[in-house]
Amino acid sequence: MNLKKALRKHAKAIWLIVGLLILLAVGFVDYVTGSLLSLSALYLVPIVLLSWFVGLWAGLLALVLTVLDLFASEFLALAPGHHSLLPFLNAVLELLLFLAAVALTTSLRKTLERERSYARTDHLTGALNARAFEEVAEREMGRTGRNGRPFTVAFADLDNFKAVNDRFGHATGDAVLQAVAGVVMQSVRSSDAFARLGGDEFALLLPECDGNAAPFVLTRLHRHLQEAVRAQGWPVTLSVGAVTFERPPSSYTAMLKRVDQLMYEAKRDGKNSFRHVTEKGG
Repeated sequence: MNLKKALRKHAKAIWLIVGLLILLAVGFVDYVTGSLLSLSALYLVPIVLLSWFVGLWAGLLALVLTVLDLFASEFLALAPGHHSLLPFLNAVLELLLFLAAVALTTSLRKTLERERSYARTDHLTGALNARAFEEVAEREMGRTGRNGRPFTVAFADLDNFKAVNDRFGHATGDAVLQAVAGVVMQSVRSSDAFARLGGDEFALLLPECDGNAAPFVLTRLHRHLQEAVRAQGWPVTLSVGAVTFERPPSSYTAMLKRVDQLMYEAKRDGKNSFRHVTEKGG
């Protein structure tokens, strides 16, 4: 596990070394074969690898090194005292080819990353969507099962949200949801997971947050959210249910059901309230 984490952490550095080694190997073979065999196309391999796995700057670095190498090879191949523009023309053509490869590769990479982000993100609020939250929660449940460290899950529902849509329109309703999500995402840690599960329902997972810390953290967050919506004059409040699991629950569905139950208990208590319990899980 530690090795996997180290590889992920230093993945770009590893790919940079691998790409430059491939570039060096291609350059060496190209030098040995000389004019007998053109290996220009093989230079695309390290250029594309570095552009994809490291980034635009690495692809451009490989491109510059490649063009310099090819230009030097062709220039040195000229007969002594013979001058020609051919090496310069070839270098320019190869530069254009490699630039196109770098541009295409980085564009495809950005498109893929954007599509992956859309697949995991709620388009309106920027929070995680239900599917992504389930993945994060199951991963955290597994971690808790291994190391015994607790985690807390909170489920929040906006009170009177339908009335806001009916009175002010759906544009205002969307603004409410965006404001709530913005406050939460600015307030939580980078290791926390916040999601919009649908409609006006939100979930928050706090890794390694025990039963003592959870009420403090969530009460403060609840207060910040109330201040934000009150400042806009929106007649909405929040009902929040939260459970700290000292052991992982039997399933994601069981976890969500328990937290959802507490949220509805908070609503029955008069709305705009917060309920929290600590459970062993299992």
